[in-house]
Amino acid sequence: MRTFSKPDKMKDHVERHLEKRTAGKYECCHPVCKAEGLLLDNIILFKNHVEIVHGIRLRDEKDIS
Repeated sequence: MRTFSKPDKMKDHVERHLEKRTAGKYECCHPVCKAEGLLLDNIILFKNHVEIVHGIRLRDEKDIS
């Protein structure tokens, strides 16, 4: 896992990965989730998972510019 100097740097990193995605399942890259083979059906479920399980609130779609 990477570490980031500021929360916004981490959010930018994740958003760049999400922008590159094509339609399909979303995989959480956290080592535990990855080992469990966790796949989420859409971006909303992915962002909810990251917030609830990992305690990280990513930007809402409307906050991305």
